[in-house]
Amino acid sequence: MSLIHLLFSFHGRIGRLPFWVASTVLLVLLLGLAALILGSAVTNIDFRSPAAGQLVVQAMIDATWMILPFLLVHSWMMLALAAKRLHDRNYSAWWLLPYAVVSLVPYIQIVAWICYFIEIGCRAGTPGSNRFDVEAGPRDVADNSTASASWADNLDVEKLARQAATEEYQPRVLRKRKPAVERGSGQTGFGRRTRPA
Repeated sequence: MSLIHLLFSFHGRIGRLPFWVASTVLLVLLLGLAALILGSAVTNIDFRSPAAGQLVVQAMIDATWMILPFLLVHSWMMLALAAKRLHDRNYSAWWLLPYAVVSLVPYIQIVAWICYFIEIGCRAGTPGSNRFDVEAGPRDVADNSTASASWADNLDVEKLARQAATEEYQPRVLRKRKPAVERGSGQTGFGRRTRPA
């Protein structure tokens, strides 16, 4: 996966390690850029003057306008990373919308961010291929031959037809439960109970 695809595309999936590495690098770059812009904005201010407070506020407003384009690009990249992590968990990227809406509500936003952290940052992705892409992680796309097959591939239709044709076949809910241990056999063990006679 190329760096451009990793940071700007909403397709595919990534594991936890690439997510955390990319998120940390992006955050450090954004904070460094903000410190650089804000530092350059306040260097020419004489802090001994009575209007220093107003000049600092004006410098911060100017720095905010200067960093706004970078903040928008950073937000896009973080959304792309989060979408790929949700794809790795076999969820649609549209699940970012409830996180965004709920995070605007005071006091509930803490719960939303904790859920976001756990779901996107901590939980492992689905093993094997899912509906979004092949398995994320160290394996290559060509090496995905060991991925688990779907349940339909493992379905033995002939066996089910033979079982349905026999007279003994009953749906699971109608079958009588056979006792695991015959009475008086004296066998006990893990998961087995003997009933008094």
